[in-house]
Amino acid sequence: MLCPWKLVVFLAGTLTAVAQGTVHFTTKLAGVVDAPVIYGENRELVTGTGSHAIMGQLYAGTPGGFMMPVGVPIPFRSDADRGYITTGGEVLIPGTVPGGSAHVQLVAWWVGMGSTFAEALSEGRGNIGLSAVIAVNGLGGGTIPPAPLTGLQGFSISAIPEASTSSLALLGAALLALRFKKHR
Repeated sequence: MLCPWKLVVFLAGTLTAVAQGTVHFTTKLAGVVDAPVIYGENRELVTGTGSHAIMGQLYAGTPGGFMMPVGVPIPFRSDADRGYITTGGEVLIPGTVPGGSAHVQLVAWWVGMGSTFAEALSEGRGNIGLSAVIAVNGLGGGTIPPAPLTGLQGFSISAIPEASTSSLALLGAALLALRFKKHR
């Protein structure tokens, strides 16, 4: 026989799992989303195959909350829809409910830098990119279809890492120190 408190815990877990908000992970949906990802100075559309295969994944969270990776990494298309992801399917956003809101961001990286965006980012050698964060309202879930990523914009993957503000400040301070030293 199942104890009453175990039944409550089981039902609460079941309801939470069913009541998650969802989005439709595609970067190309006629008349709704057109967010191609390009690579480097030549502005080539990225591909998910070959030596320069690029993966994409969604990061999401509740408005004002922590964003984390959701779903699984998906390769970009390598056919006529090169530069797009159209096979991401329905993705659950933890902590959200159907009809609710979430903040969502697309991240992309060269697989040679790691199997996840976090690994590629920790390499610190570029070959990563990310979209602006968008607000998605009216999340899907249950009988509601997944919400499209309306407002998602394309972006470029940088072949060379962008310098951080702190590294630029340190470089500037070093150059000023050298100039000051020469004039003494």
